[in-house]
Amino acid sequence: MSLEVIRQSLVTAVEAAKVGFSGGYTLLIEYDNRVAIDTQTQQNPYLMVSVKVIDGDQIDLHTNPTQRFTGQMYVTACVKEGTGTAKATQLLDHFYPRLQLKAFGPVRTRMAVPTRPVPNLGWMLYPVIVPFWMDKIW
Repeated sequence: MSLEVIRQSLVTAVEAAKVGFSGGYTLLIEYDNRVAIDTQTQQNPYLMVSVKVIDGDQIDLHTNPTQRFTGQMYVTACVKEGTGTAKATQLLDHFYPRLQLKAFGPVRTRMAVPTRPVPNLGWMLYPVIVPFWMDKIW
């Protein structure tokens, strides 16, 4: 298992959750360093997903110790400023329950934590943080 396993497991989970979304438009998802949404031409709400591994700890004293990687997946609903919050909450209400408190292969997620909306270049961003961990035996 590697750090790439974490990213692949969580991206696969987001893509699986996307299949059931029905907001009346084709949902686009922007991932870290790939599939950038052009906010100048985009009209519909979209989702940004970012996976950040932020720590690693040795969790036992065996000669071949287990390491625990921890991190956060940011699931951010993006809507044009001035269009209200309903479409953002609709996106988040669809995605975060499908991503929190779950197991995706070796990756486990914790309860999602909503954060404050942030304005950005004519869009309002509504982030939800989904903490995760994965154990690896070296």
